[in-house]
Amino acid sequence: MESMLSITEEFYQINNTSANHYKYVLITNSLPPTSVSSPSPVMFDLQLSGLNKVPSISIVPISMNSSFRFLGVWFNVAGSRDFVKKQLEYRMQVTHLSESECVSATSSIRSLVKHKANFS
Repeated sequence: MESMLSITEEFYQINNTSANHYKYVLITNSLPPTSVSSPSPVMFDLQLSGLNKVPSISIVPISMNSSFRFLGVWFNVAGSRDFVKKQLEYRMQVTHLSESECVSATSSIRSLVKHKANFS
């Protein structure tokens, strides 16, 4: 891991870019899933070179039961799908729908209720 991080730092230097090390996350399946407190950061000592001036990077691992987003896709290390429900609940609370969108979304349900109640 330290070797790969050293290579990425050299890549950033060659391409005149940088990365925010505070936003790095470590995804692991070796943490206990019931850890209440936040996991302690893991320190990686990097090889210094002409292209790498960063001596070390501290990365905080995420817990087993937390979810993370990578390239627009949500993942969960434990394989749980509960995070999808939480994301949907949040989106449903903060998404504004127009009246026409609401009518369109509920038209099939209203049609079914009318049919079952013999109102159609």
